[in-house]
Amino acid sequence: MDEISYERAHLEDLAAQCTNRNYLTASSFFGFSELSSLNLPKDYFSGAPYFLYGGHPNAERNIVVFYPDYLDELSILEEEKKEATLISCLLLEPKSQKFGEELSHRDVLGSLMALGIKRETLGDILLDGKKAVIYCLNNIAEEILNGLHEIRHTSIKVKKIAIGESPIESKYIEMALRVTSIRLDSILAAAFKISREKAKEHIVAGNVTVTGLAVPQSDSSLSIGAHVSLKGKGKFIYKGQEGTSKKGKDIVVIDMAD
Repeated sequence: MDEISYERAHLEDLAAQCTNRNYLTASSFFGFSELSSLNLPKDYFSGAPYFLYGGHPNAERNIVVFYPDYLDELSILEEEKKEATLISCLLLEPKSQKFGEELSHRDVLGSLMALGIKRETLGDILLDGKKAVIYCLNNIAEEILNGLHEIRHTSIKVKKIAIGESPIESKYIEMALRVTSIRLDSILAAAFKISREKAKEHIVAGNVTVTGLAVPQSDSSLSIGAHVSLKGKGKFIYKGQEGTSKKGKDIVVIDMAD
């Protein structure tokens, strides 16, 4: 059984547990490319309703949460803010601001992996100079709190904070774009201020990914919520069409990574 088949079978088992035993179940973290490969349906998987959750808005790594009929996504997320049971949020800071080094994603992830922490138990890692926030499965939070004391040459302190109270956010700026058509190449050109022909070249060259997967066709359409990345330029989240301009151009809205 290949990895994708294995993960899909595991999700089917979690969905069955939710349906048969009438309680909430959740997977480990998946990145965009993994979720795309799993090809999950829109609202239900194996008969169970589900949603994706990463602990903060615009999360790039998410768990799949299956829930029974007596619950709903909004109530689950409200409870998570009060007491985290699915994902924990950990704040990392140097013990001495004066001697602390600026942290990189690689630094933080490497230190966690050195503890024996598996990648699938970790969500997004957000950075701001000498500080970092880690989103992780709730059941490994204590292991990180008790085991992570140093990153590179910097002694650090780690504390658990409430979901929704992170001092570091993934930064996106909402933008309205006027485009000639609702096609990937047109939206890409408007978002990154390049010509449509140049956008096509990037797509053909494999420099463009949509929710983690390379897109071979310039005329591909985007689903609402799709994460689009152009190598060396940046990334954005597609939020959909918002009408037309006076000159008849389509207006689409994106969240551009700052």
